[in-house]
Amino acid sequence: MLLDDGRITTENMVDELLSALSVAEARIQELEAHIGRLQFLVDQQAEDVGLWFVAATAPEAYLQRAIRDLHTLVETTGEGMS
Repeated sequence: MLLDDGRITTENMVDELLSALSVAEARIQELEAHIGRLQFLVDQQAEDVGLWFVAATAPEAYLQRAIRDLHTLVETTGEGMS
């Protein structure tokens, strides 16, 4: 509710903050679920021996480096998310 001079009441401010908090909490849950799915895929790839062979060519080595970098990123991004 607005006061006669156009200011917002404390009650209105609290309602707005609680609404924003609710939206933020929902987004955090979405992001945590997304990170969980990424971690699952990374874990599956980590067990796939077909991805971790000794690279014989430069493109194979490049691909393996990119996969390892992606794994590191997902693993470090997911730390402390519980």
